[in-house]
Amino acid sequence: MSPGEVEEQLQLLKKATVPAFPIGRPVCDGAYVELTIEGESSALTLGWWTMAPEEAEVLSDFADWLRKLGLPGEEDDDE
Repeated sequence: MSPGEVEEQLQLLKKATVPAFPIGRPVCDGAYVELTIEGESSALTLGWWTMAPEEAEVLSDFADWLRKLGLPGEEDDDE
Protein backbone atom coordinates (compact mmCIF):
# COMPACT_ATOMS: atom_id res chain seq x y z
CA MET A 1 0.00 0.00 0.00
CA SER A 2 1.40 3.35 -1.01
CA PRO A 3 0.69 6.78 0.49
CA GLY A 4 -0.89 7.71 -2.84
CA GLU A 5 -3.36 4.83 -2.59
CA VAL A 6 -4.37 5.92 0.92
CA GLU A 7 -4.81 9.51 -0.21
CA GLU A 8 -6.92 8.38 -3.16
CA GLN A 9 -9.22 6.37 -0.88
CA LEU A 10 -9.56 9.27 1.56
CA GLN A 11 -10.41 11.69 -1.25
CA LEU A 12 -13.13 9.34 -2.54
CA LEU A 13 -14.51 9.08 0.99
CA LYS A 14 -14.48 12.87 1.48
CA LYS A 15 -16.49 13.36 -1.71
CA ALA A 16 -19.04 10.68 -0.87
CA THR A 17 -22.61 11.56 0.00
CA VAL A 18 -25.12 9.27 1.66
CA PRO A 19 -28.84 9.92 2.04
CA ALA A 20 -30.03 10.67 5.58
CA PHE A 21 -32.24 7.57 5.42
CA PRO A 22 -30.48 5.09 3.12
CA ILE A 23 -32.62 2.43 1.51
CA GLY A 24 -31.26 -1.04 2.15
CA ARG A 25 -31.47 -3.78 -0.43
CA PRO A 26 -33.28 -6.97 0.56
CA VAL A 27 -30.93 -9.89 1.14
CA CYS A 28 -31.40 -13.35 2.62
CA ASP A 29 -27.83 -14.23 3.51
CA GLY A 30 -24.33 -12.87 3.52
CA ALA A 31 -21.82 -11.00 5.61
CA TYR A 32 -22.70 -8.07 7.84
CA VAL A 33 -20.54 -4.99 7.35
CA GLU A 34 -20.54 -1.96 9.62
CA LEU A 35 -18.46 1.15 8.97
CA THR A 36 -18.08 4.08 11.34
CA ILE A 37 -16.54 7.31 10.10
CA GLU A 38 -15.79 9.99 12.66
CA GLY A 39 -15.33 13.64 11.80
CA GLU A 40 -14.36 16.63 13.87
CA SER A 41 -17.84 17.05 15.35
CA SER A 42 -19.84 14.22 13.86
CA ALA A 43 -19.91 10.50 13.29
CA LEU A 44 -21.62 8.24 10.79
CA THR A 45 -22.24 4.55 11.37
CA LEU A 46 -23.74 2.57 8.54
CA GLY A 47 -24.29 -1.18 8.52
CA TRP A 48 -25.54 -3.51 5.82
CA TRP A 49 -25.80 -7.16 4.84
CA THR A 50 -23.81 -8.12 1.72
CA MET A 51 -24.84 -5.15 -0.46
CA ALA A 52 -24.56 -1.54 0.66
CA PRO A 53 -27.67 0.65 0.64
CA GLU A 54 -28.44 2.59 -2.51
CA GLU A 55 -26.13 5.58 -2.99
CA ALA A 56 -23.65 4.25 -0.40
CA GLU A 57 -21.44 2.32 -2.80
CA VAL A 58 -18.42 4.53 -2.07
CA LEU A 59 -18.63 3.51 1.59
CA SER A 60 -18.92 -0.14 0.59
CA ASP A 61 -15.86 0.18 -1.63
CA PHE A 62 -13.94 1.83 1.22
CA ALA A 63 -14.96 -0.93 3.67
CA ASP A 64 -13.86 -3.57 1.15
CA TRP A 65 -10.51 -1.81 0.74
CA LEU A 66 -10.00 -1.72 4.52
CA ARG A 67 -10.97 -5.39 4.85
CA LYS A 68 -8.44 -6.38 2.16
CA LEU A 69 -5.73 -4.48 4.03
CA GLY A 70 -6.50 -6.28 7.30
CA LEU A 71 -7.28 -9.69 5.81
CA PRO A 72 -5.22 -9.90 2.59
CA GLY A 73 -5.83 -13.63 2.05
CA GLU A 74 -9.60 -13.46 2.45
CA GLU A 75 -11.54 -14.02 -0.76
CA ASP A 76 -14.51 -11.81 -1.54
CA ASP A 77 -17.64 -13.72 -2.46
CA ASP A 78 -18.98 -10.85 -4.55
CA GLU A 79 -16.05 -10.63 -6.96
